[in-house]
Amino acid sequence: MFLPWIAAQFEMNDRTARKMMEVAEVFGTKWNHGSDLNASATYELAAPSKPQAVRDAVEELLVYGQKVTVADIRRYERRKLLRIKLKDGRDAGHALIREGLARVWPDNWGNRWCDR
Repeated sequence: MFLPWIAAQFEMNDRTARKMMEVAEVFGTKWNHGSDLNASATYELAAPSKPQAVRDAVEELLVYGQKVTVADIRRYERRKLLRIKLKDGRDAGHALIREGLARVWPDNWGNRWCDR
């Protein structure tokens, strides 16, 4: 009953409807629909198998105005990330960027050779 209604009202198939429901379950009302994340990347990020740490990291990139693709999300999931905290608990990377001592890499991920 539900899926025929979805198809009639929104002209979408079962798979798309389920992916959209996953997005709603994961992000709820906090999801920024105007972000630079396309539909495929949004679905990838909302997949039940996606670790929360990856979601948090991608959300952070979006805050800085970075464009993120499905390939970027998958690459980020394979990376081992280390967070360095200052004595006062602040993230060292954020502090360096705020103080003008570092910057966000253009193209999202820095040097491509680092992924090898």
